[in-house]
Amino acid sequence: MTDQTDEYLQSRADAMQSIEGTIVELGGIFQQLAHMIKEQEEIMVRKTLERNFTSISHIKWKCSKSGNIKFKFKFPGEDRQ
Repeated sequence: MTDQTDEYLQSRADAMQSIEGTIVELGGIFQQLAHMIKEQEEIMVRKTLERNFTSISHIKWKCSKSGNIKFKFKFPGEDRQ
């Protein structure tokens, strides 16, 4: 009877080690996923800022051509008038 008990306990210990390994592996996968999401967020913020900068610059250019509106703010790198 003790041999059966020992075998059962060993099989349960092996199963627990397998489960623990799977949990550790899943933790690594979720860390990689979190890193990828963070990178995508940074890319989207940068693209949004670039798009907004382009739109505002275009609006400022159109308005300055009409001569009716003067802008008091400048973007970094814009020529001063």
